Amino acid sequence: MKSENESNTPDATGMKDNASLPLEGVDGLARTTRLASARRVVNLCLFAWLAASAFGILNAPIAPLFVLAVLVAALIGVARLASALDVSSLWQFILVVAMFLPVINLLAMGLLSMRATKVLRAAGFTVGIFHSGPASAA
Repeated sequence: MKSENESNTPDATGMKDNASLPLEGVDGLARTTRLASARRVVNLCLFAWLAASAFGILNAPIAPLFVLAVLVAALIGVARLASALDVSSLWQFILVVAMFLPVINLLAMGLLSMRATKVLRAAGFTVGIFHSGPASAA
């Protein structure tokens, strides 16, 4: 088990292990809501890139517009998600630049999404592919 100081220090990727941070109260709920929203955007962009490749949309005449729209959404989503995960500024910059590199962008979005999923589950949220919300009391 990590001590309180160790869980708050960045690892080699510049990301803190936020799964052990307290996410209670108004600030914690606002943070997890921002995290869930940014995760949804990143997952939608990841799905859009994979679907575009699978269905050959990148060969269609509309491809430049599609690429621009998904790229802008991915840039915004990755920046929001990295910020919500307390990623260092250097790694935020690297992740945003990675969105311009084929395949690397998919890996970066997947890594961020997995980290967000871990934090959301630790906060008691139910996590699906495109939806995250507080666990319902049943």
